[in-house]
Amino acid sequence: MATMSFYPQDPRVQREAEALARRSVAVDIVCLRGHGQPAREQLGSVTAHRVLHIGEKSSVPKYIWLSILFFRAAAAALATLYRQQRFDLIQVHNLPDYLVYIARPFKKKGIPVLLDLHDLMPELFVSRWPSRLSRPFAALIEQAHRSSCSFADHLLTASEGFARQLQRRGVPPERVTLVLNSADHHIFNVDRPPRRQREGPPRLLYHGTMAPRFGIHHLIDGIDRLRSSLGEVTLQLHGNYDTAYRRQLERQVQTLGLAGCVRFGEYLSLEKIRTVIDWADIGVVPYASDPFMDLALSTKVFEYIAMGLPVVVSRLPSVTGLFAEDCLQYFQPGDPEDLARKISELWADPLRSDVLCANALAAYQPLAWPIMERRYLDVITRLTGVELAS
Repeated sequence: MATMSFYPQDPRVQREAEALARRSVAVDIVCLRGHGQPAREQLGSVTAHRVLHIGEKSSVPKYIWLSILFFRAAAAALATLYRQQRFDLIQVHNLPDYLVYIARPFKKKGIPVLLDLHDLMPELFVSRWPSRLSRPFAALIEQAHRSSCSFADHLLTASEGFARQLQRRGVPPERVTLVLNSADHHIFNVDRPPRRQREGPPRLLYHGTMAPRFGIHHLIDGIDRLRSSLGEVTLQLHGNYDTAYRRQLERQVQTLGLAGCVRFGEYLSLEKIRTVIDWADIGVVPYASDPFMDLALSTKVFEYIAMGLPVVVSRLPSVTGLFAEDCLQYFQPGDPEDLARKISELWADPLRSDVLCANALAAYQPLAWPIMERRYLDVITRLTGVELAS
């Protein structure tokens, strides 16, 4: 595998690698090297080969330059590994899409190539860098995306919206397999009893990437509006921050006088996130609406549902297509007033909260990781001819 992210911090890469490792498949992962991480680390049957330290990908030119550096380092690492042992398959995780071309020498040798599209790069590019200065790059990104999809022998993707968009771009449905970012059932317990409501204001949780498109600023505005009805509501934030956006959020908290309510935590492993979910009363997913976020599907929604945590979530097509009105507490994206109102209503009605949790858990079962894991393993079997037991 190759991924321009950190391992094991990337949950999708971790779930797929461990699914293979549990079936005695040796997995080599070429990835980034984080602070304090060794260059090479053996984690059971998974070996992480960490090839490059990089800083924050804050601008389009910098992102492209860093992706080129990683491409070169990852290609060299794969060549070295191939001399030591033959690969049965090369799986490349985007972003960027064009990272898949590090597999070109191996595809010529008949080794199948799987491209795992965590996100759709053209839509994400516009969402992340919407300024006029970025527009000249958009056509190049679109072209690279189409070319990369054509080069791979098969595609995985992470949401129904992504799969439909790929089909609109001419990718045949049989070349795409949907593998949702479902919660790892080895970590998140789907059999917990209903929660009992505490006295006092609710404790809210958001974990994951912190950037403007994820709408955390709307959530903080909602917290400000909740103080008049629910008192000192607590919001715990955990994840990877866009540096400029974190500063914006911290200024917002100070301006609104919410320093005692909003806590900025750092990235936590999945095992530690489970503990924080146990602490929380409500999980909030305040995503903004744009052409990318309307297609993207939040992993944390699955994790909250699996842990029996009631969820207040933006009414986006990617979520409403999977969970009905009687599963989640929906609010209008970008509307802090509606967000605050829906949190307050949910907290005031414990019985409805329990019903939502039970319905969401039932709706989640066909989407749970054991089902997605089997889909993933079936793709590996089709590409390699190696049968992987359940």
